[in-house]
This record gives sequence, C-alpha cells and structure tokens, in this order.
Amino acid sequence: MKIHRTILKCKSCFYYYTLVLIGSVSIILLTRCHNPNQEKITTNINESLVKAKYHLDSVAKSEAIVEQKKLAQIDSTHKADSISNAKKKLIKKRLKQNQFIPTIKPIVDYGIVPGDYPTKYGIQRNFYKN
Repeated sequence: MKIHRTILKCKSCFYYYTLVLIGSVSIILLTRCHNPNQEKITTNINESLVKAKYHLDSVAKSEAIVEQKKLAQIDSTHKADSISNAKKKLIKKRLKQNQFIPTIKPIVDYGIVPGDYPTKYGIQRNFYKN
C-alpha cells in the first residue's frame, strides 16, 4: 500500500511540474510572438497622444493670453481712471482760492468802511430806523 502511495505521489509531482513547465514556457514564448502591426499601432497612439498634448498646450496658452489681455485692459482702465482723477484734483486745487491771499474787500483806512454818502469816512447810515 505504501509503495502504491509513493508511486501516485511521484506521478502527481511529475504531472504538476510538467504543467508548470509547459505553462511558463508558453507564456515566455507566446509573448514574443506579436502582431507586426502592433508597432504601427503604438506609434499611432503615441503620435495622437503628442498631438492631443500639443492641442491642450495651445489651448492653455491661448487662454493665458486672453487672460493677460483682460488684465491689461483692466489695468489700462484703472490707469486712465487714476489719471483723470488726478487731473480733476489738480483742477480743483487750481480753482480753490488761495488761503493766504485775502478775498477782495473794500480798502479802508483805520478800520472804518466808507459809506454810501459823499464823505469818505463816517458812520454808516442807519437803515433800521426806530
């Protein structure tokens, strides 16, 4: 009985290792057999990937250029607004009366304002008669 068991074990090991050997050889050898058009297919795929990447890069560049143009336009409008505001302030400063030059008042001697009647100096007329 023991001999029969050892023979069966040897047979099963032999079959197992033969199947492993056949499987590994077939995997190694079958991977070398390839489609001759596979190289063309891979080159076409690589070329299409390069074209897509170039297209995406060009789209990104154009979007960046458009964004820069928008920023430049906004910057130019801000610059024009600041220039116009500065000019308005300058015009307001020019039109503003100088604080150190007194406004035009009648020239008086000794602080007495000349009256309407012929004398140069005198008491003002009383328009509020009692």
